Amino acid sequence: MKASHALVIAALLSRRSHSSWSVSSGACVLDAEGCISSPNYPMPYENHQQCTISIPLYFGSISAVGFTTEYHRDSLNINGYSYSGTNYPLLVTPTADITWTSDGSVTSRGWKLCEDPIAWTVVQPGCIAASSTCITSRNYPAEYDNHDACTVKTYDHTGPISTHAFSTEGSCDILTVNGVEYSGTTGPSGVTTREDITWTTDHSVLATGWKICSFVVTTTTIKSTATSSTSSMTSTA
Repeated sequence: MKASHALVIAALLSRRSHSSWSVSSGACVLDAEGCISSPNYPMPYENHQQCTISIPLYFGSISAVGFTTEYHRDSLNINGYSYSGTNYPLLVTPTADITWTSDGSVTSRGWKLCEDPIAWTVVQPGCIAASSTCITSRNYPAEYDNHDACTVKTYDHTGPISTHAFSTEGSCDILTVNGVEYSGTTGPSGVTTREDITWTTDHSVLATGWKICSFVVTTTTIKSTATSSTSSMTSTA
């Protein structure tokens, strides 16, 4: 990671304020982590819903950790721009209140917004953003669905993956990280992503799926890792 990029991420972390934005109307939800999601998330939102998110002065940037809506119909409006489908906000600094509206037809999983920095973003409904740092297969810890699929967008500051649970149909229901396919009971622990993660399932056997987590790499993380490595070498010597 470039030092300048790490400094930006560290600055974003230092100015996070989980109580600084709020849901002023409608059924959107502010959770304990300080993130705001569409009604019912990660279950589908309903038709004819709306909400307003109040943004204070000097608020920082936000990004979606999960985003799937009906394209051009069910929209999140930030700074006059409408986000829908899988076109999600990333590192956007809102300068006015955010609004959400859904129409009267198709629904989808919806969205979850968090203050930056975030570890990754889930697009397509086959995975769930459990938090700003953890994602799971659909329905986890219950069985996922047949013919599921999702893409997880990763970033330069996404840290190594830790696998908290992993159980899929071997060689058929596959989580792909850096081009390596993981299935059965072997997950991608300790792997640092270099490209987007994908998940696909076939039409037959189901399992309980998986939960993987990451963290945001900062200058503090890098220094802590370097100190730990030096201490380890000193102890070994």
